[in-house]
Parts: sequence; structure tokens; C-alpha cells
Amino acid sequence: MNFIKKFYYNYIDIKLSDYKGFDSNLAINKLLFFVFLGLVFACLFINYYNGTATLLLKKLTRIGAHGESEAKKLAELGLASSRSVKWLLKARSGALKTLISIKDEKELTYEEYTSLLKKKKHLRGLSRKEKKQKIAEIDSMISPKINFDEAAFFIPTDKKDAADSFISDKSTTLTKGLISCAILFAAYIVIALVMPSILSWISGFISK
Repeated sequence: MNFIKKFYYNYIDIKLSDYKGFDSNLAINKLLFFVFLGLVFACLFINYYNGTATLLLKKLTRIGAHGESEAKKLAELGLASSRSVKWLLKARSGALKTLISIKDEKELTYEEYTSLLKKKKHLRGLSRKEKKQKIAEIDSMISPKINFDEAAFFIPTDKKDAADSFISDKSTTLTKGLISCAILFAAYIVIALVMPSILSWISGFISK
């Protein structure tokens, strides 16, 4: 416990103003710590996304769901209660947007999509309530809500190779994520340890 306190006061709770030539009270190592936390969060989120996407793609691939006739509901995939899968399918971004299709879903053409966006931007002469309602209607047309009890999913035949490649690349995503977090933590500790020496050198250089 004493070691932790000593480390904190000597290497974490240091301010630029503790060194000659600096007028700022910026606690630089604390700032770097929050940067480190942000990077770890991003790393864990990417790991979570890739892991969940890989799980869904693997399920569809094993069953051979590569066309509308082979499309499967989440219940048939054993994922009916998976909130993470549903959340990613709602977001429809990244790999899931390009690799997974929904049976009987009408895809908007580029012209239809841009037309809806223009309508959304040019809503004039409406009350706030009417405008809000109209925007909600347009949004539902751009990104229809998914009925997870009825919707069936599949990987189009022309996306099969891309899906297999994604699964192969992300199969060790958990291990990679943990290693990345460990590397980030080690990097932060090293920076925190050398920061006092760096600041002392800069302070001495400025004071000359």
C-alpha cells in the first residue's frame, strides 16, 4: 500500500509547475492516464465488437445461411437472448452492415437515400411536434427497426469469402485485445517513470 502511495505522489501526482520554467498546473501524468484509459476502452470495445460479430457470422456460416431461402432467425441460431448481437444488428455498422443481410428487407437505392436526407433537412413550416414526428418517420425509412422475433438473417453468397476472412482474422481477437491492453499499460508505466526525468531536463534547459 505504501509503495502505491509513493508511486502515486512521485510519478502520477506531478504538475508542470513543480519544475522551474513551467507556469502551468497541468498534471501531465494524470492527463496521460486518462488518455491511456481511453485507449484501453477503445481496445476493449473493438474486441467486444469483433467477438460478437464473429460469433454471429460463425453461426450463419456453419448452418450455410448464404441466401434468403436459408436465412435464419436469431432463435434458430441460439442467439434470441443475446443483447450484444441485437445491439450490433441495430447499429448495422462495420462488418455486420456489409456482410449480413435481412430476408425480405428492401434496400434503398442511392437516389432514394439521398432524397430522404434532403427531405429531412428541408422541413419547413411545421410545428416542433410535427417536425419531430416527420423526422422520426424519415429515420424509420432510412433505418427500419428490426423485429428480432421475425427477422431472418443470412450472408449473401458473394460475401461468403469476405465473411470467412473476417472470422479467420478475428478468431484470436480476445487474446489480441488483452495483449494490446497489457502493452498500453506497460507503455503508460514507462512514460510515468521517465516523465520526472524528462521534465527535470527540460526545466534545466529552460533555466539556463
